[in-house]
Amino acid sequence: MLSGILNSEVAIHVNIAIMRTFVMIWKYALEHKEFNEKLLEREANYDKKFSDIYEALNYLIKKDEKETTQKERKQTGY
Repeated sequence: MLSGILNSEVAIHVNIAIMRTFVMIWKYALEHKEFNEKLLEREANYDKKFSDIYEALNYLIKKDEKETTQKERKQTGY
């Protein structure tokens, strides 16, 4: 959201870096059960304030996987 307000290259790159960090954390959480349980516990403690973040991360992960699959198909010709 900050990049939309500031409308600068730096703000856009910072926003992208933040989102990529959240995606990496989410992927890590999916792969590491104990870490995921702690995140879920935190979510419950903060009245589900993380639900929007989880939704956005799931969207980005699925989008990234879809784009990766499409690139692989183009490269292989399938």
